[in-house]
Amino acid sequence: MATFHGIVKAVLSGDTLLIMGPDASKGPPPEKLLSLVGISAPRLGNRSGTPDQPYAWASREFLRKTAIGKRVTFTIESTSAPNPAAAPSSGPPREFGSVMLDGTTSLTALIIENGWARLKPSPNDQQRPEYEELNRLTTLAQEQGRGLFGSDGASAVRDVKWAGTFDAAALVESSKGALQQAVVEQIPSGSIIRVMLLPGYEQVTIILAGIQCPSIRRNKEGVEEAEPFSREARFFVESRLMHRDVQVKLQKLDKNGAVLGSVVHPAGSVELELVKVGLAKVVEWSSSLCDNAPALRAAERAAKEKRLRIWRDYVPPNHGNDMGEFAAKVVEIVSGDTLIVADLGGGAERRFSLSSVRAPKLKEQPEFANEAKEVLRKNLIGKKVKVVPEYRRHFEVDGGATVDRVFGTVIYNGDKNAAQTLIAEGLASVARHGQPEERSLHYEELLEAEAAATSAKKGVHSGAPPARSAPIDLTDPKARDRAKQFVSTLQRHGKVRVVVQYVANGARFKLLVPKDNLLISFGCAGLRCPQCSRRDGSSAGEPFGDEALAFTRGHCFQRDLEIEVESVDKIGCFLGSLYLPDKRNLGVVLLESGLASRIPPAADRSVHAEALYN
Repeated sequence: MATFHGIVKAVLSGDTLLIMGPDASKGPPPEKLLSLVGISAPRLGNRSGTPDQPYAWASREFLRKTAIGKRVTFTIESTSAPNPAAAPSSGPPREFGSVMLDGTTSLTALIIENGWARLKPSPNDQQRPEYEELNRLTTLAQEQGRGLFGSDGASAVRDVKWAGTFDAAALVESSKGALQQAVVEQIPSGSIIRVMLLPGYEQVTIILAGIQCPSIRRNKEGVEEAEPFSREARFFVESRLMHRDVQVKLQKLDKNGAVLGSVVHPAGSVELELVKVGLAKVVEWSSSLCDNAPALRAAERAAKEKRLRIWRDYVPPNHGNDMGEFAAKVVEIVSGDTLIVADLGGGAERRFSLSSVRAPKLKEQPEFANEAKEVLRKNLIGKKVKVVPEYRRHFEVDGGATVDRVFGTVIYNGDKNAAQTLIAEGLASVARHGQPEERSLHYEELLEAEAAATSAKKGVHSGAPPARSAPIDLTDPKARDRAKQFVSTLQRHGKVRVVVQYVANGARFKLLVPKDNLLISFGCAGLRCPQCSRRDGSSAGEPFGDEALAFTRGHCFQRDLEIEVESVDKIGCFLGSLYLPDKRNLGVVLLESGLASRIPPAADRSVHAEALYN
C-alpha cells in the first residue's frame, strides 16, 4: 500500500482531516479529505438545525490541537463513491485510511487512547491487525472515564449562535475593540474569514479591515467564479490560519451589516503579509480601523514596485525624467497647498501642489485660506527644501483644455513635512482618494495629524474664524486721502516689518504692515526702474525693465523685510527705503546693479540721498 506525505490543513471533525501536499511553491497543492478508518467520532452540528452530538466539539478540538499544521504520512485504503449531485468545485472526495504523526505515532491510536472516538463494530474493522490493540485502549479509556466516556455528556454539547441568528451590532458594541479568543472555521476568500468566538460559540464572518483580496463567488450552479490570484490568496490564508487559534478584534459594521475587524496570530498580521506578497490591496475606507495602517501602505508600495501578483501589470503613474527628487529654493507661495520652486541644479521654476492636501478655498473660507498661505510663507519662502514628486493629475479647465498638476512632498528644515505642518495646525485637510489613485507617501502621518487637529479643534475644525481680521486696504485709489492719515504713524515707527505681497516693477510694491494691519502701496524714494513688460503680453517693456523686476522679485517677493517711510505721494503711495534681509538698502543695490536710475529732486529730499548718489 502506497504511503503519501502531506500537511494537515484542516480538521473537520474528531476523525476527519484535510491533508494538502507538502509543496506549495507552484500554487495551491492537491488535497485529500481523509477519514480515519475503523473509528467514528461524534458529529458536529450545523446551522440548518442539527445540534452537536455529545462531545463532538471536544473530540474535534483534540484532533485539531494535535494535528493541525503538522507534517504527516498517510495511506489510503478506500474511496467513497462520488456524489453526482455535488457541485464541480465542492472539494475532493472522501477517502479512508490511516495517518501517522512524526512517522511513528498512529493518530487513530492516539484518539482512541484519549477516548475521543469509538471503534466501529463492523466485522471488516474487527479483522484489522491493529483492532486488538485499539480495543484494549478503548477499554482503558472507558475505565478511566476519558473523553466520550465522561460522566456528563449533556454538558458537552455547544449552544452555537450561528451567523445571522443574533445581533451582530450588539456583539461588536459589547466587545469595544477588545481582543477575543477564536478558532478560524472557514475562509471564503483571502480577506473574508469565518470564526467561532470562544467561549460563547458565536459564529462571526469577519471582513479584514484595511485590505481587499481578489474575490471568489459561486454562480447559480455552485461553480466558483474566481478573479485572478483569488484562489492563491485564499490558500495563503488557509495554510496559515485554517482551524488555528487566533485573537480577533471586532471593529464595526459596514453599511451592509458585515463585521469589519482584524485577526491577530502569534506569528504576525495576516493582512500585512497578504499585502507584502501582492495578494491584497489596501482599502482606503477601512484602513483607518487598522493599528498598522502605515505598514500596510508601505508594504503596498513595495509590492507595486516589484509588480508582485495582482500588481503584475502595474505602471507607475506619470513617472519620467521630471519626477525625480531634487533640491530647490521656494520662490513663491501660490496658495495654502501650492508653491513654486526653483531647482538648485539649474532647472527652471516649477509649480507643485502638496500631495494629498486640500487647503481651504479663497472663495469659500477666505480667512482660513489666507492663514494657510501665510503659514506656508513663513516656513518656506526663500528656503532650500527637498522636493519629492509623487504623482501627476490632469484637470479640465474652461474651454475644454486640460492642464497638468504635479503633486509632491516638500521637506524643509531637514525633516519637516510642509503638508503635515499645515494639517497639524488645522489649516488643511487630507484628501480622500479613490481606490486606484496615487497618494502621498506620508498619507498615514497626514491622517494622524488631521485626527489630532480635529480632536484639539484647531483651525477649520474649531467652528470659528481665525482671530486675525482683514487688513485695512490703502492701495485702492479711492483710499488715497485715508493713506495720508497714516503717514505720520508709519514715520514714527522708523524701521517697521512688512511682508511683500506683490512686486509691480523693480521699485514698486504692495506691502502688508502687520503691526498696524495695513495694506499699502510703496515705492523706493528718489528711484526709477524701467517699465517691465505687461504680463498679458499686450505691450513690451523698457530695456532692462524685466531684469529689474526679476531681480527685485527674487530678493523680495513674499519675504519679511523692513521699510522706512519718508512721505506719501498724491495718489496715496508711500515713499521711502526698503531693506533686504541682509540689511542692504534695495534702492542702493538696484543703482549699483545698473537696474535703476535716480530722480534728482526726489533723491535729493531722501534721508538717504548721500547713499543713493554714492
